[in-house]
Amino acid sequence: MPLPRFIACIALCLAARAGTAADCGESRLDAADALNLVEFVERQIVDSHVGSVSGLVAGVRLGLEDARRIGSRAPRQRELADTLNRALVPLRDAHLEVRMLESSAKACRTLPVEFEWNSAGLWVRSGVPRVPTGARVVAIGALSTDDLEVALGARIPHETPQWVRAHGANLLPRIDTLRNLGLVSRDGTIHLRVIGPDGSRRTERLQAFARPDGPVAVRPWVGFRIWPERSTGHFWFDRFDHDAELVTKFDEFLAAAARADVHRIAIDIRGNPGGDSSVAVAMLDALGFDGYSVFTVVPRPSPVLAATLPMLMPAALNPLLAQAGLPPIPLDAGTYELPPALVLAELRNRIAQRPLTQRLPGRQLYLLTDAGTFSSGTLFAVLVRDNHLGRIVGEAAGNSASFNGTEYPAALSGTDYYLNLTTARLLRPDAGAPADASIEPDDPVTATGADLAAGRDVQLDFVLDSR
Repeated sequence: MPLPRFIACIALCLAARAGTAADCGESRLDAADALNLVEFVERQIVDSHVGSVSGLVAGVRLGLEDARRIGSRAPRQRELADTLNRALVPLRDAHLEVRMLESSAKACRTLPVEFEWNSAGLWVRSGVPRVPTGARVVAIGALSTDDLEVALGARIPHETPQWVRAHGANLLPRIDTLRNLGLVSRDGTIHLRVIGPDGSRRTERLQAFARPDGPVAVRPWVGFRIWPERSTGHFWFDRFDHDAELVTKFDEFLAAAARADVHRIAIDIRGNPGGDSSVAVAMLDALGFDGYSVFTVVPRPSPVLAATLPMLMPAALNPLLAQAGLPPIPLDAGTYELPPALVLAELRNRIAQRPLTQRLPGRQLYLLTDAGTFSSGTLFAVLVRDNHLGRIVGEAAGNSASFNGTEYPAALSGTDYYLNLTTARLLRPDAGAPADASIEPDDPVTATGADLAAGRDVQLDFVLDSR
């Protein structure tokens, strides 16, 4: 009986309420409905959230009282969601969040720019002639970049500042976020102050637009490239899905790398939001690593866990523990630990359902990470770091090294939002290393505006130039 995905970013099959998607959270809720939603969120957290075994912390209780006050005023959907997220911030759980349904978020109007926020600053990653790629953002409306980070940190549940920047950069172009931050002018425009790649300073007034319909040309979500002359292979994938396409493509990559006899393997998980953590184990096994330890899982038995993941409840786990020669879990336990050996065995059971066929041992592994490396992406970095399997290049990942996962999406009835609830904690293998800090890279490499403007991939270039 394989354990479920321990990590976040599970696929959601939730439909948006008809007629509200296009307004991006602007429709109002009836006061009674809003108060019922606040009570529902509080009940879910108290009953099932892994971080509330001992009850709610004071900051969360106060935040929920604020949400009730907002709710009693018949708020807009986005206002209530924003207030609820403010209430959740003290729990320091980047997965625990009130999120807009993907179908609704796609209908939101956005600025005609995309941002990248790293340790060097807030940059325009994709721009327009007036606000070109590589421009440094100085301020949006009345908020400087520093003020923006503080404001977003107060409303984005997070464990580390890296996630505030990465998640904030994705949210900032959206009209609902801009309205929640008070950055939309009376005429509906947003003032953006930037320093261009040429050093010129300018303030531009931008309008949020509906996203264009139809496909957008992007690179495939999974792929690779081989540089035989530089003895390097680069493999990227944009989500941790252990599906046929990923397995086939990674097998092709390993075969091509073997033919070229490359000595360096760069696995790219920058901006990867996570998914199935067995993907990391499958890749490490295929690269010949053995004897490494994975994470410990600490579930919170609860009504949600019993209803959605009964295989993680003590009654279901005890036969597996008996087979492994481990003591049973008391049926009334508040929490309990699933040891790394059991977790690894069950992850490998998942891999066996769709195995990789190629093997390429003896290569030097580089893992490319950034602030958008999240959930199973962070776990991949944790496995590489704690087991000394390779070098991490780029920027610190978006989670702390130990974090909450095993998510459950609880729909907020009558809205375009859901509560993403975590029901287990994942503990890094190295118990002596810091649990509440992000995994810092062995080789810090940060892109600047000039790099973005020139289209340079400085992290990959670092690997290609390594000796």
